[in-house]
Amino acid sequence: GFGGAITLGDFALVSGSPAVQGVSLSEGAPAYFFQARTYVQLIDPARGFAEGTSSDGEGLNTNVRTLYQRCPHLGCKPNFCTSNYWFECPCHGSRYDRLGVKVLELGPAPRGMDRFAHTVEGGVLTVDTSRITLGPLPVALGQPGLIPARSSQACI
Repeated sequence: GFGGAITLGDFALVSGSPAVQGVSLSEGAPAYFFQARTYVQLIDPARGFAEGTSSDGEGLNTNVRTLYQRCPHLGCKPNFCTSNYWFECPCHGSRYDRLGVKVLELGPAPRGMDRFAHTVEGGVLTVDTSRITLGPLPVALGQPGLIPARSSQACI
């Protein structure tokens, strides 16, 4: 359970658990797993999982980012917005790009979304919810390291 390692499944199983119905991992939208309190996002949506371990949850080697569902501001749950493909916190308006990087100008959260360590072994993703890495510092709009919104239309 939460606080330990949780096996989420292979790519097909993870893809079958979208955070928002009607959009998929291969389109750049996250999957969601309540039992792990985790959003699963592909860094490159054109690729599936890559074998390996990501001890910090960054996932550059596994092509997976495992994001804690908790906003670093006061702990609300950011939701994925299908209009702009960003996460938006309904409590105080913090915004994060689709990989959990905090938008500097939008909302009071002090950093990006936190990440869980994970492994992909034999094509199966396991998230370790006992190993959390704090999210990165916010990035200003238009700067490298922040994925632009797909549209100016927000969901909150």
